[in-house]
Amino acid sequence: MSVYANFLGKLKIFAMSNIGNKLATLILIPMYSHVLPLDVYGEMEIYLTVIMLLMPIITASLYEAVQKFCIDDPSMKSDILSSALFPFLMMSFVIGLFVLGAYFVLWESQKLILIFLILISIAVYEFFTKFANGTGREISFAVSNILVAFVILGLNVYLVYILEKGIIGILQAQFVAYAVGILYLFVSLRLDRKLSLSKVSPSTL
Repeated sequence: MSVYANFLGKLKIFAMSNIGNKLATLILIPMYSHVLPLDVYGEMEIYLTVIMLLMPIITASLYEAVQKFCIDDPSMKSDILSSALFPFLMMSFVIGLFVLGAYFVLWESQKLILIFLILISIAVYEFFTKFANGTGREISFAVSNILVAFVILGLNVYLVYILEKGIIGILQAQFVAYAVGILYLFVSLRLDRKLSLSKVSPSTL
């Protein structure tokens, strides 16, 4: 009976997560259509599509490996996450230096910095959510999705609709929302006890 109750509890959380995401999208799309000019809306879609296309490239889809290997060998979960995440963060730091160089030399636009920050924050968020799924912490995964969806919604209403910051407001909302999701998962999964540079090993993945 307890197993059945646990299953139903998780099912409710996942349903709420899915409904929350759909509801946020349902509200945002007409708001964007009302507030943003058509060319700005198209520009936003291009930026978000580029971010999604770059994700598997800059991460080498290591976040997928985190979930798989954590399921296969739970005793190595800390080593697996550390070995995937820290090399990615080091590479991101190097890429960040090039982005800063491009910002100051070629394209002095706040959008460039925000796109890079969104890309890295979504990537780290994916590492954490795959780790949550791979270690049986589906509720933390679902709650983080709900949290991210409603932070995006709330910040878009404030930044885009009230302050009329346009595409900059949308990008800021995306970055802050995923940063909040990362913080929640870091605390919920107690990653301060699991992540360590000493656990990084190329042979782990």
